[in-house]
Amino acid sequence: MKLIGWCFFVICMVCADAQAKTCAIPCQRNYEPVCGRPVNGSGPIKEFGNECMMRLWNCENPANEYVECSSPLKY
Repeated sequence: MKLIGWCFFVICMVCADAQAKTCAIPCQRNYEPVCGRPVNGSGPIKEFGNECMMRLWNCENPANEYVECSSPLKY
């Protein structure tokens, strides 16, 4: 019985680890702002620190993905 419990624990840990690495995108912290607009057209325009940060956002928020704006944000 202990062996079955141990096997279940190991399988759960492997599955949890695989899900955690899904969005492991290493981004540098260089500031090269990117304007992003929602793919679905619904939602605010956002500024991301760089293109990699926008890709990370898209990976972590697949239902709310952004693409690069055609023109930069104006302040």
